[in-house]
Amino acid sequence: MIVALNQNSLRSKIPATVLGGLFGLTLWPAVIWAAAAPTYQNPILAGNLADPAVIRHDGVYYLYATGEVDGDHGTRVYTSTNLVDWKPGPVVFRPGQPHVWAPDVWRDPGSGRFYLYYTVSQTVGVADADGPLGPFLIRRRLFDRAIDAHLFRDDDARLYLYFVQLPGFRITVQPMASPTEPNGAPSVVLQPEAEWEKRSGHVTEG
Repeated sequence: MIVALNQNSLRSKIPATVLGGLFGLTLWPAVIWAAAAPTYQNPILAGNLADPAVIRHDGVYYLYATGEVDGDHGTRVYTSTNLVDWKPGPVVFRPGQPHVWAPDVWRDPGSGRFYLYYTVSQTVGVADADGPLGPFLIRRRLFDRAIDAHLFRDDDARLYLYFVQLPGFRITVQPMASPTEPNGAPSVVLQPEAEWEKRSGHVTEG
């Protein structure tokens, strides 16, 4: 029996079949890899933790957060090599006062020292240590009526400390001469302006 084939139909079916096979071969290693990859879960850590900050140093991730130390009297570090499995580490910072919030750790690429920017109640300060496991010792108080500091190093090596200035929850930037020394005057970069940002209090936090 002779079967008449529609060339247009055949032309459309053959590439689809070939591409389907190639697509399946391409996906096969990806499926195997995905099955073997670690499984993420939320929350990644149990307990009452907030304001997490993570750095990576020598192949290890270090997570610092608010809470878990006698309520909120200090900062504990957690470590991981894959961002999935976390182990509790030591208490790295304990200033002797309550309401320790929003730790942010930065490593100076020049000196190799680690700096922890912290909030105690409504005061921002800086502490430093030889390594990411601390202990971090207070270097100086930086700003009053301020919370949630974060240091940024630009490509030209200039340093800028961002924080929330109270009242009004204004995100402010302070040029820094060094990790511990302000340079010049701070300036406001973001503040509540829209109606929804002021509805239940002015908020442009952290």
